[in-house]
Amino acid sequence: MEGVDLTANIRLQPNVHNKGFIVDSRTVVVSSQNFSPAGIEENRDAGVIIESAEIANCFEAIFLSDWNDKAKPFASRATARLASRPAIAFRAAFPGAWTYQFSL
Repeated sequence: MEGVDLTANIRLQPNVHNKGFIVDSRTVVVSSQNFSPAGIEENRDAGVIIESAEIANCFEAIFLSDWNDKAKPFASRATARLASRPAIAFRAAFPGAWTYQFSL
């Protein structure tokens, strides 16, 4: 879809391979799962779901520290194209200006 850069909220951090997410500051999922066709259909991965606010808070603090201080923004080709097209870059930066909005 033109004008929507789905890589805008991706950051890269070298030497980190684990995957996980935190839900509502109460539940943590830590997994080796790759969310790709091969990762879902071909690989044997393992993961755990931990339901503990205390553990979730620990993971959340680590994630935010990594996100804010260590990870670098992903520079895609789409981002470079948007930068050269101000009207589309504006719409991507301010999705509320549209009648609909995308969330990641």
